[in-house]
Amino acid sequence: MLWRVFDETVPVEISGSSTPEKAGLAVHLDGAKSNRPLVFARLNPPWDLTSVRALLLNVTTRARVSPDLSLELVLRANDTDFIGPSVRFQTSGPELRFDLDPSWLPEHVRTKIEQIAFRFVTSNRTGTVDLVFKQLSAAKSL
Repeated sequence: MLWRVFDETVPVEISGSSTPEKAGLAVHLDGAKSNRPLVFARLNPPWDLTSVRALLLNVTTRARVSPDLSLELVLRANDTDFIGPSVRFQTSGPELRFDLDPSWLPEHVRTKIEQIAFRFVTSNRTGTVDLVFKQLSAAKSL
């Protein structure tokens, strides 16, 4: 996937070594500069998530993060954004789990997910944090 940022004040770069298991997308957040930090990728072809119960994102940090820093998963289908509940970094560990619950992602749109995004949410407007998105995977339904 080709990841992009919505807010150009958020620098991103490919991080790590040449081996895929150690590489990742490094995101540098600065609360004083970043107004709407969001990392997204267009999906071509669209994803079919009908048999997926959750998306799992392995994220590492290079330093301690603000206690209220969280991520929202945003999936786009039919030109509509479907926003999942926030998942906090502190309580989740290195793997963040985003449940694809029908309360926010209806069954009828799961066959045509056109875009995936992660929106950063925090009240800390002075701190900085470096994150590395290591791996995105799916937890399949039984």
